[in-house]
Amino acid sequence: MSTWSLSNGLSGEKWQWPVDRQVYLLLDGVRVKQLARRLYEWSAEHPLDADLLYAGTPLAEVSDVSPWLVALPDTHHPVLQAFLAQGLEDEWGYLLESQSSLEHLGNHLRQLLQVRHPSGVAMWLRVADPAIIAALLSDQSNPAMIPWGPIDCLIRPDAVAEEWVKSSPAQGASELPAAIPHHGYLLNEAQLNRLQACDKRRDIRALLHFVAKHCPALPLPVKQRERYERLAALTESARGYGFNNPRQWGLLCTLFSRERCNSWAALSGQAPKLHTCLTNTAEASVSARLKTAFAITSTYSETT
Repeated sequence: MSTWSLSNGLSGEKWQWPVDRQVYLLLDGVRVKQLARRLYEWSAEHPLDADLLYAGTPLAEVSDVSPWLVALPDTHHPVLQAFLAQGLEDEWGYLLESQSSLEHLGNHLRQLLQVRHPSGVAMWLRVADPAIIAALLSDQSNPAMIPWGPIDCLIRPDAVAEEWVKSSPAQGASELPAAIPHHGYLLNEAQLNRLQACDKRRDIRALLHFVAKHCPALPLPVKQRERYERLAALTESARGYGFNNPRQWGLLCTLFSRERCNSWAALSGQAPKLHTCLTNTAEASVSARLKTAFAITSTYSETT
């Protein structure tokens, strides 16, 4: 695995545009609103060789949020330039290297749309999410066991670490690539654990956006990774007090911001009454504790 700063650009440091393989860009139709229209607008004066991933699948009815796989002839293609200019912070998608055709690679990715939980239950995957594909295809994993298929390399943005991440399958494997059964690839426990961590990562990233917009007084580090880790620690402790969903975490951050505290320990010292209210799980429900906590902070505001 290789990493380098997003600010250093895509090419030139630890990755170069390959001369012997095709480069593709997979874009997430959930994160990029009206993706089909924007693709055609971006490439209005250039050829567009692209594949709608949900076409011909049970998800065809929601093709307006389908991922699109785009073949890139060079670094100057306007779709790639739009991704680099607008899509890194929001992790719109990622790049793939392959010796296969657009059709072949697209068909392989379609096979990964629905996988199976280790228990056998079917699961849908957002394969265009960079974190999801990294959880499924871990770096240097055996392609005879892990469904890399025709994918030779992944280059994805990690907005939390503010880095590009380059990963690839293990080289020199003598076995044939992993075959995907018609009823879906069976995840192993390690993959499942990484995919579950993606859910937590998504929630903390959403909380980061909420805090940036609504909690300007919350004291957080400057670096994005450190901000993420601070909020992850705060929410992990919050779970112990019964605050288990993103809405409740947003309300907690609002309260912490009012007191200019960024940890439970700081809140205990700065506003002990508020801390006791939020952490006294035996006395009231989560909603009742939050309601009382906002009343307490309103009282503070009126008397200061």
